[in-house]
Amino acid sequence: MKKLAALAVLALIGVVGPARADNPKPPTQVAKCVPNHRGFKASGTLISATLTAQRAWSYNGPLEVNVTKANHRAPPGNQTYTLTDARV
Repeated sequence: MKKLAALAVLALIGVVGPARADNPKPPTQVAKCVPNHRGFKASGTLISATLTAQRAWSYNGPLEVNVTKANHRAPPGNQTYTLTDARV
C-alpha cells in the first residue's frame, strides 16, 4: 500500500511539474527602477553664462565652461551645463 501511494505521488508530480513549467505565472509585483544619482566635480574657466534670477539667491540658465579637470570620467573640453533652481 505504501509503495502504491508513493508511486501515485511521483506520477502526480511527473504530470503536474512539466505543466506548471510551461505556463509560468506573471510576477505579482512590478519591479521599480531606482534613479542613479551621481555627482561630478569639474573645474575650468567660464566662457559664457546666461543666468536669470528666479528668487532671492536662486538662478536658472546655461553655463558654458572649458573643463580642464574632472572626476568620474566626466568629459573635458568645452561643456554646456544647465542650471535649474541653483542656489548661490
